[in-house]
Amino acid sequence: MISKTIFKISDLLVLESEKSRDKHLLSVLQKTLDYSLEDAEEILQDNILYLAKLPQEIELYRIIYADNKKSINTKKPGSHFSNNKEKLLDNHEFTYGYGENRYLITVKVDKNQIDIDETLHNRILYQNENEITLKKKGAGAIIISIDKLPD
Repeated sequence: MISKTIFKISDLLVLESEKSRDKHLLSVLQKTLDYSLEDAEEILQDNILYLAKLPQEIELYRIIYADNKKSINTKKPGSHFSNNKEKLLDNHEFTYGYGENRYLITVKVDKNQIDIDETLHNRILYQNENEITLKKKGAGAIIISIDKLPD
């Protein structure tokens, strides 16, 4: 009986946390980005559904600067990724790291490694970036490849 009570309380805490998150994101859309309430609700709902429909395993991409491949932290490849390689390569405005060379890191992660709250926040603030934010700076991500990009 106690475990059922704990489970129900934890469900309520999650729901309250999601309500608080959604209220904050709607406020950002309305006050910061000047959307109507109706448009803000639609954008938020679209992003929530998009994340819910992601497959259990997903390939993600990130561009960073580094002097060479060996200087890239493969245990924690970073938090900010995109699941759209073409858009990332065509429209990437921000890069991470320091060094002379640009690299495209491709990783495979389990869906539970995605920080849903931060991803929603970043997808709303930076709508053109197709952001997927990972927990723990990407710890646990499986590196598929690290490719040097042309200058």
